[in-house]
Amino acid sequence: MPEILTSLEMRALENAAIDSGRVTGLELMERAGCSVIDALFSSKPELATGSHRATVLCGPGNNGGDGLVIARLLLERGWPVTVFLYADPAKMPQDAHRNLNRWVELPTGCTQRLSFPTVTPQEAESFAATAFCNPPARVVVDALFGIGLNRPLRGLQPVLAACHEHRRAAYFVAVDVPSGLGERGPMDAAQRSVFPADLTVTFHRRKQAHQNGLSYCGKNMVQDIGL
Repeated sequence: MPEILTSLEMRALENAAIDSGRVTGLELMERAGCSVIDALFSSKPELATGSHRATVLCGPGNNGGDGLVIARLLLERGWPVTVFLYADPAKMPQDAHRNLNRWVELPTGCTQRLSFPTVTPQEAESFAATAFCNPPARVVVDALFGIGLNRPLRGLQPVLAACHEHRRAAYFVAVDVPSGLGERGPMDAAQRSVFPADLTVTFHRRKQAHQNGLSYCGKNMVQDIGL
């Protein structure tokens, strides 16, 4: 098996595992979320104890579902967690939507909606205030888009700008790949067109996007999710 996979090759592996009955998509999502938590604490051991504030950005696909698992697991550890949902919930994939339901049913889970596909300046200001002020989040998770991104992040520019403005205020964790990074590199040639990442956690194997955008990924960790 190649050590670097394309998005199509990775999806084929996941679909084959699901079709075989060895695992469900929901189980893979749970494993992915757990593996990101493990990688976070391995990379930043000081975060493994105590309670720390987190902000999780969740997108419209299964990457967003991974983010919702991460948010739930951190909340269960006693962390204050705010989810910013950049999606139309009615159009989310089934497994991601099930994890959204699990999240919103938690009594202390906080969810703020971002307009999809274009975030308003007011929503971006709310995100920046929540993530970086009073008190600032220790961890910001980018679970907006996975390895299959094929377009620039036009509607997310105000949120993206806030993350770059506060680049050193938090530890940025990208799920699978930093959003805005495609298989050939950044999807937009403009400066700061990719979400910042101190740590990128991917699953099973490194992907083509990492190969062509390592400088955007921070520390790159590959986690086993049983494929």
